[in-house]
Amino acid sequence: QTTSASDALSGLIATPYNFQNTTLSTSSGAQSQTSWDNTLLSVNVQYTYNLVITDTAGNTTTTSSINKYTLANAPQTPILAIVGSSAMDITLNTNSNPSATEYAFAVSSDNWLNTNYVQLDGTLGSAGGNAIWQTVANWGTPSRVTGLNSLYTYKVKINARNGNKTETNFSAEAQLGTLNQAPSIVINSASQTQNGTRYVVIVYTLTDAESNTSSLTNYEYSTDNAVWQTMTEKAGVTSEGVSALASSANGTSHNFMWDVGVDLASTEDSTVYVRLKPNDGAVGGSYATSNALSVDTVNPIASSV
Repeated sequence: QTTSASDALSGLIATPYNFQNTTLSTSSGAQSQTSWDNTLLSVNVQYTYNLVITDTAGNTTTTSSINKYTLANAPQTPILAIVGSSAMDITLNTNSNPSATEYAFAVSSDNWLNTNYVQLDGTLGSAGGNAIWQTVANWGTPSRVTGLNSLYTYKVKINARNGNKTETNFSAEAQLGTLNQAPSIVINSASQTQNGTRYVVIVYTLTDAESNTSSLTNYEYSTDNAVWQTMTEKAGVTSEGVSALASSANGTSHNFMWDVGVDLASTEDSTVYVRLKPNDGAVGGSYATSNALSVDTVNPIASSV
């Protein structure tokens, strides 16, 4: 587009303007209009233009060249995936933009009252902070966002910009389901049997918000609450094992039978501890540690008959 042109002596011809796309070697042809809609161009590509102006004497003037990028396409709705209890993967749909196109990932946990942009390290920036722009190659496919709160519901939308840094509209938003929360354990009781069978009955409650089938990744004992060893499960009794354990949001009761006759043979100790750590297949929970319990695997001594 040009604002105006003139020739003081000869004047301009009736169709003095010829816009030229020198990148593609195409032109508008001679025309009277002072603008040209150059269509059928590629997305987010730089093109070089000039304008040839002709007067009635046949003289021409060619303007200096100008470079312009076409607009990028607005991205399509991203795909979100839960990763454990504090992260998500974002898969970007570029909507046919070329690889040089840059994108910014906007995230909200309060329905866009506040907007946080994904940072270079994959964390969320402060509310109201500046957008961070990268190509798909630099963001990664998918791009992982960490440091999320499992109690929040997150929404994500993405916009793009071209080589002139002209931004598109945002994509439609995608909403992440509730992040998987870690399971937890409460040890309700732990005590040794009193009938000479030499095992400890550990009763515990396993809780998981999503009711995922869980396992015990660690089941350990200690005589000083510092150095821990794996417990041997007692065979031949009703111990529920360490895998395929049902859970619920309100808690499910389980037991583990520890064979102290194997692990602490010939021991009398009133300060023994046990601890359990659960995993729901996606994320691990924290240790639950018992109070001190007494273990006695020493036979009595007869002084006389």
